[in-house]
This record gives sequence, C-alpha cells and structure tokens, in this order.
Amino acid sequence: MTSSELRKRRVRAGLSGSLVCARAGIVRSRLSLIENGFVVPPREELARIDAALTELIHARQELTTVAGRLGVGVSLTAAGA
Repeated sequence: MTSSELRKRRVRAGLSGSLVCARAGIVRSRLSLIENGFVVPPREELARIDAALTELIHARQELTTVAGRLGVGVSLTAAGA
C-alpha cells in the first residue's frame, strides 16, 4: 500500500487521522508526513497503520450495522480529539 492509497482509504472510510494514530501507536504529525509523501515509512510501520485502518473499518461497519438496527447514529473519534 502506498502513502496516497493509505490516505484515500482512511478518508473513504470516514476515519480521523487522530483515531488511526491512536490505534497504530504513532503521532498525528507522523501520519500526515506519511500520507502526504514527505516520509517513506519502514515496512513495519506501514503494516501497523494498515492493520489499524483495517481494524477500525471493520469496527465501524459492525457499529453501523448495530446502530442501524437500533435507529441511532455512529461516530468514531479518538479520546480527547
């Protein structure tokens, strides 16, 4: 996955950078540098970010399904964001 694909995937999923960073264990400025192509992350870091995105996308899908059944909305944000 390339840096630009990472950003597109995150934005398409409606996930905040802060939320992804909290799950991936990186700071927001680092994610911004990666997504904008200013830094090429080590393969392990990119894999961590990708795993965090995948996990959050699945969690959002599950929450949206349950919320739809209950007739309520869903918002995923990082604590303190």
